Amino acid sequence: MKQIFARLRCILWNGRLGWLWLLAGFNLAWLIQVVLYTSQNGYLPAPFIYDKSDTFMDLFHPMYWSDDPGVYIRWGSVYPPINFLILQPLKFFVTAGRDVLDAFELRSSGVSLLIALIPVYLLLPFLVLSTRIWRPFSLAVLVPTYLSVVTAAPMLFAVERGNVILLCLPVLAFCLSAEGALCCVAIGLLINLKPYFAVFIVAFLLSRRWADALFVTLAAGAIYVGSGMLLDASFPWFVGNLLSFSQNDQLFSVREMLSMPSSVSAFAAALRTYAAQSGGGAILGFDAVVVADTVEIIKWFAILTAFGVLAYARNVPRNTILALGVVIISNLGTWVGGYSVILYIPLVPILLRMNRAYLYLVALVVLFLPLDAVGLVAQNIGTRYSYVSDTVVTVNWTLGLGAVLRPSINLALLVALSYESFERYLLSRDAPFMGKQHAPGKL
Repeated sequence: MKQIFARLRCILWNGRLGWLWLLAGFNLAWLIQVVLYTSQNGYLPAPFIYDKSDTFMDLFHPMYWSDDPGVYIRWGSVYPPINFLILQPLKFFVTAGRDVLDAFELRSSGVSLLIALIPVYLLLPFLVLSTRIWRPFSLAVLVPTYLSVVTAAPMLFAVERGNVILLCLPVLAFCLSAEGALCCVAIGLLINLKPYFAVFIVAFLLSRRWADALFVTLAAGAIYVGSGMLLDASFPWFVGNLLSFSQNDQLFSVREMLSMPSSVSAFAAALRTYAAQSGGGAILGFDAVVVADTVEIIKWFAILTAFGVLAYARNVPRNTILALGVVIISNLGTWVGGYSVILYIPLVPILLRMNRAYLYLVALVVLFLPLDAVGLVAQNIGTRYSYVSDTVVTVNWTLGLGAVLRPSINLALLVALSYESFERYLLSRDAPFMGKQHAPGKL
């Protein structure tokens, strides 16, 4: 028996692949736990959104409005036009052209669509791992990576929301693998799927990649105007709606922001809410509002430092700029959405070329571990309708360990990447920031 366990240990840990298999095992075990919990209690546990009636509504709300004239005026949509053009045929698939009362009725009619989207979900990580940038990796690495991804909490959280960010995964992976104009067009498409990818344009400008910044701007603008004209004449109102959305701190409740946060801004928002409800409460003897402001200052200092590094460094490779841009995006604020950490999946080959590759991979493992299964705070929030069981259930809301660790680890990752790029610049002003070359097929 000892020999069997020794042999299994040798197989698992050969080439450090054991970390990947352990991550896949933990994620699969957590997924089984989620299924069992849901079957017993009638609702999805943490980290899934506390409003159990809102499952998949990031998909069905914009789908309902996708063919409605004046979507940007009446609904104040913050979805770029191309999102609605993608959703229109899906709505027709669900309704066959008949009218529905609201987005919830549309969801009730869309069970067949949700089933049809399961293989699409399983295909997306496969497309990412099939891009050129992943080709040096062996099958022994790709298999546990795929299993770890499809069972990861941030991925399944994005599925539960029905968020379009899932479509960004293969596009971002293609962008990291493409060259020249193709890369610029891919970034333009990303900006039209999720406008916060405009951070890439800022990064290119700071890095003095004038041609990249220009072509990306032209590609994004052409896609936006073209899709807007195809969709609805009110599409210019989208820009104003987006600015209002990004500046509105009252859109989400504290429970929503703490479900799957990627930015420490979730902590700041929770502290401000606590201070407002308690009449100016204190945390460890410090004023809660002051602590919240300090958290925000630290976050923005880290983000501005990252931008400053890009502005000061020379010859930073394009993919390194994009990788740092993605980490900046996920730290921006609560409005970005915690599922933004799934955008790190295509970055793994980039991170493996850096000096502190294993440190970054450990951070990614922590981000994708099912730490939400470890409850820190539990609260009974009463009876609510649950979509997954189609019943009214008593919901016990839980704040998990993942909600505390993910934003902190994510901010630390941004600081570490910024420091390494600055460090590489100090070593040689003209040297590309690539770091030590790790064998990408071996972990």
